[in-house]
Formats: sequence, structure tokens, C-alpha cells
Amino acid sequence: MAKDRFNLTNMFNIYKQAEEETKTIIFESHIGSGRFLVMSFFTDDDESTKDIIFLYLRNTNVFVKTKLYGNHAKGDFYIYPNEDTKSKLIAELQLREGSGGFSFTTFMEQFNKSIPESISSDLKVNLIKNNNDIINQTGAIDEADKIYLLTIKRLNSGVPQDKTLRKLYMYTENKSVDIDSLIKILKKVNYTAVWGRTKPQNDFNIQSWINTLP
Repeated sequence: MAKDRFNLTNMFNIYKQAEEETKTIIFESHIGSGRFLVMSFFTDDDESTKDIIFLYLRNTNVFVKTKLYGNHAKGDFYIYPNEDTKSKLIAELQLREGSGGFSFTTFMEQFNKSIPESISSDLKVNLIKNNNDIINQTGAIDEADKIYLLTIKRLNSGVPQDKTLRKLYMYTENKSVDIDSLIKILKKVNYTAVWGRTKPQNDFNIQSWINTLP
């Protein structure tokens, strides 16, 4: 039996936007009685989250994840939800398929339309800060127990990992646009953030570090 396939074409704009940051997509979608926190972390340095879309279902407190297929650069974001995934999504809507004229295909069309064209820095950072525990369950954050920024250091080899830099959104109090700018700078000069489990005696001052750059 052929699997149902749906193309989340409206992901394209926020996918392109996130490419320039930490390859992090996060937004909320409200459809009927359903409340969905939608997340995708498509960085190449983490195979565990690459091309996965995570949905946290707020009414039922359930996690759903499924693979995204297709050439994203051309606007294709195909998913093939299995029966278990469908059942969890329908339960979140507080409906039963086949009752009240409900159609899963129509729901997926509504979900695609609910995807925003862009995500502001403020909205992204607020959603990340307010959903730390949920995001940590996705595996998209490196060493989730280390939450205190100790310093910023140059890498001798490799490149800074997005799953480490994402913590700057979660555990610093800088303005959202400043965090976006900092992350772009770190990637350009090949620096990364260093995190610890114990709060340092003196907080690391991000702005002072930026001011030292030539």
C-alpha cells in the first residue's frame, strides 16, 4: 500500500531564513483545537536531527517527529506520516478521523497554510527561551546540562556547531537581534561558545568581546 505523502511547501521561506542563522526553525501553529509547537534543526553537523520535523502537541503533551524528504532548496518538504503519527495528531485535535467530516488531507493543507512566511528574531528567541525543556528533548542542543556561558574561543580545526551556538538563544539575556548578529560573527571568524555546569563568578560579557574585534 502506498504511503500518504504531503509536501509542506510553505516551509521554504523560513528554511532559507534559518540557513543564515543556526539552521533553527521554531513556530507555533493553531488549527482547530490543536496547539502545535513546530521545530526543525537541519544542520549538517548533527545527523540525529537533520531533516527531522518535531511537533510538540500541547493538549496531549506528546512529541511527534517525522522525516522531511525532498530537495529543500527547491521548495520540497515531503513527509510520509505513519498511522501512529496520524493518530497522535488527530488526538491533539480532539477529533476522530471519519467523524464530523474530518479529513486528514484537509488538516495537512491547513497545517501547511499555517506555516509563517518569516519568523522574527524576537519571536524565535521567546519561543526558544520558553520551551527549553521541550527543545532539549529533541537532541538539538549539545551537552544540555551545561547552561552557563564561560567564554568564547577560536577553533583550531572544524567549524562551530549549531547545536552549541543555539544555547546563546536559550541562556543569555542579550537582545534577540544581537544574538543573531553574534552567531553570524562567530561563524565568520570560526569561534564557538564554551559552556559549563557551574555559574562563573563573573558573567561573560558578550558585548565587550564583540568590541575587541577588529
